[in-house]
Amino acid sequence: MNSTNSIKIIQDALSEQYGAALKMLSNIIENCPTSLWEDESHGPAFYKIIYHVLFFLDLYLSRTKEERSAFKPRFDFAEDFGISKKNFAPEYWKKPLSKAKAILYLSELRDKAVNFLNQVSIPELTSESVFEWHGSSLLSSLIYNNRHIMLHIGALQGRLRMNGVEERMWVGKSAIRL
Repeated sequence: MNSTNSIKIIQDALSEQYGAALKMLSNIIENCPTSLWEDESHGPAFYKIIYHVLFFLDLYLSRTKEERSAFKPRFDFAEDFGISKKNFAPEYWKKPLSKAKAILYLSELRDKAVNFLNQVSIPELTSESVFEWHGSSLLSSLIYNNRHIMLHIGALQGRLRMNGVEERMWVGKSAIRL
């Protein structure tokens, strides 16, 4: 197998799994009833967790340490990388994130992921991670990022199920390519 075939196989695998995760995240957002979107009776509000996932998806698609350092949160009323654990506290939110804004942000991040995956090379995938806590390579960071998305999808799906919301189907693969 030559390197052109290898990168295509890797890009396709990442595309299928990111696409599936983002489709499931979209399903979770759309499936969340208004009554649960801002409810904090069983932990952080649904919208805060959704934004947390979107924020880190965006950040973790940084290609270089310079890009990571220059990263700015999408909204001025929400998550800041430096105080991540405090961001679920009500005083850090001036207003709730709407479902429409969450879906728009997800759509923009889908495009960012497409561009990232379409341009990535084997040397880049095997280069040192720009997030040293993810592992040794960019490929490890991409896998970490997708696991982070799926962790929260599972938790949010559990919350929906506990509130009697019918589950959307599992997405095994869904290419993210445009």
